[in-house]
Amino acid sequence: MPLFAAVGIMESLWHYAGDFSPRGDIGRASETAIARALDWRKKPADLLVALVESKWLDEDPEHKLIVHDWPDHAQDWVKKKLARMKPVRTVDWLPVYGQSLYSVGTLSRQKPDIVGLHAGQGLGLGSGVVAQGSAEGGEMRPEFDDQWQAFKKSYWLAGANLIEEDFTRAHHVWRVMDFEQRTLALDGIRLRVAANQWDDPQFIPKPEKYLREEYKRKVIPRKRPQSAAEELASL
Repeated sequence: MPLFAAVGIMESLWHYAGDFSPRGDIGRASETAIARALDWRKKPADLLVALVESKWLDEDPEHKLIVHDWPDHAQDWVKKKLARMKPVRTVDWLPVYGQSLYSVGTLSRQKPDIVGLHAGQGLGLGSGVVAQGSAEGGEMRPEFDDQWQAFKKSYWLAGANLIEEDFTRAHHVWRVMDFEQRTLALDGIRLRVAANQWDDPQFIPKPEKYLREEYKRKVIPRKRPQSAAEELASL
């Protein structure tokens, strides 16, 4: 393939890893999910085999696939994101890499100078970073918008079966929302999960639809059906 295509695949791979598996355990995702994220139109298995053979991915007995030398390839925004994951400042690279995120010259164990937004903390999504214009619906780049990253993570934690393209469409809506709308949308996910509305993935709306209309609707608790053991215990 042309050089620009190969470079695009690698950049897309590292971006997807930073977004979905910041510790380097990209094998958490299916072959199909990885192929879609890289816009690979042929057999997903062919792509993964080629990446392993060319040493960009490594096979791992515990994680299936890991990004080769991920601590060296990961950008600073990935390192900062990893450092803010719950429990804060203790999540690190996979042990197989043999190095720590908090080693001298990488990140300090001291609390970073961050203005916390705290949106989405009920889901364990960490705090956000306020950048100029972000509270007014500014066009912050997705990888540096912690509220957006929290929004994506909350969907994955809820069990939604989505691809990167679904979030790309949703981000066009997110960009024009103001700070209060974004916070309300994030809180709405937490409330819907707590109310058992999203127990079944088929009831979880696509991110774009949720941001356009669903998040404004009233949250009505949904009674979770009892299991056979729970019904027996209630007799």
